[in-house]
Amino acid sequence: MAHHMQIHFDPCLPAPYDEPDMWVKGDIVLTVAFHRLRLLFSRHACGHRVYDARVLESGTFGNVRACVRAGLGL
Repeated sequence: MAHHMQIHFDPCLPAPYDEPDMWVKGDIVLTVAFHRLRLLFSRHACGHRVYDARVLESGTFGNVRACVRAGLGL
């Protein structure tokens, strides 16, 4: 469907999101307060948190935006 898209992550995200393929469901749009979000992290061998901050390529993000537009009927 036009409002669904599969994204491949290499390397995978930290657990519990460690599947290499994830789905964008552009017809499910949610509003969340920024302070309720948390960065994904894994633990370094010495116990420190290592945050995983990823940036989608501009072409991929454009496709995500197209999925959301399709999901909203725009």
